[in-house]
Amino acid sequence: MNRSFNSGSMTLLVAVVVAALGCGAQPKPSQGQSQGVTEREIRFESRGTTLVGTLFLPPGQGPHPVLVGGHGSGHVDRSDTYQREIVERFTPQGIAFFMFDKRGVGASGGEYAGSYSSSMVIYAVDLLAALDAVVQQPDVDARRAGFWGMSQAGWTIPIAASMAQDRVAFSIIVSGPTVSIWEEVVYSELTGETARRPSGMSATEIDARLRETESLGLDAAAFIAELKMPVLWVYGDKDQSVPWQHSIRELERITEEWGRPFAWEVIENANHGLRQSRTGGPWERPTPSAPATGYFEAMAAWMGPLVGIDLQ
Repeated sequence: MNRSFNSGSMTLLVAVVVAALGCGAQPKPSQGQSQGVTEREIRFESRGTTLVGTLFLPPGQGPHPVLVGGHGSGHVDRSDTYQREIVERFTPQGIAFFMFDKRGVGASGGEYAGSYSSSMVIYAVDLLAALDAVVQQPDVDARRAGFWGMSQAGWTIPIAASMAQDRVAFSIIVSGPTVSIWEEVVYSELTGETARRPSGMSATEIDARLRETESLGLDAAAFIAELKMPVLWVYGDKDQSVPWQHSIRELERITEEWGRPFAWEVIENANHGLRQSRTGGPWERPTPSAPATGYFEAMAAWMGPLVGIDLQ
């Protein structure tokens, strides 16, 4: 796998108009939440359509640091388990969280954009519109606003953050590829994740095949190299969907070449969704459901000093 590019000369040409309008609804007690967490619905505009989300606010007087949730693949809405886990864990401790229905899903308008290279730019623009809407809220601290996202967000967050370097203080990307879409597809096929049964190939064989795989489609590395804010990547060492070892090699290369303030953590016995897992594959039974040991702790240890909160 060979990549060569000049980060300083790369230009992202995206002709978009983003208008973000936050609604003035008063917060209400959050269903299923504890410890004084409240929620507020926010409607905002992005690329000519109205998207709808919920801002979860910590107890106490703000302004609070905030995370804006980026989506994984598929028709993701505000029932997303992975984002709600972040709310359950960190919002009672002082971190606001905003999640919204993907375009064309749930209460959000527009058409679902699929999972193509061009789709990632659309979703990135939606993320920026969400960020702009959230930081207008009086109980949110715009200086401590960041992105959080899983899987597909490994492509969309770097695009969005590269276009808003002065507005994004930090980001956390879970199981996010730092390679091209095609390399992720090939890896999923080689591991057996796509067919939902073990391929029988060894890790050494998979690694060798991946090193020969061409980078095709949208490649996250070019956008990641542009980022100047702190970013944390969290991977599970049983991930059968995203080539986490190759992704870390890209991060090592970019960090060395460009001196970026990046960090990454590998959680043992964790699958793509950071569930405690023996094999990491969709064939595992019973289906893993418990968050992996060390997952939340890794994010807390890294994010806490950035936002000035002793997170657990």
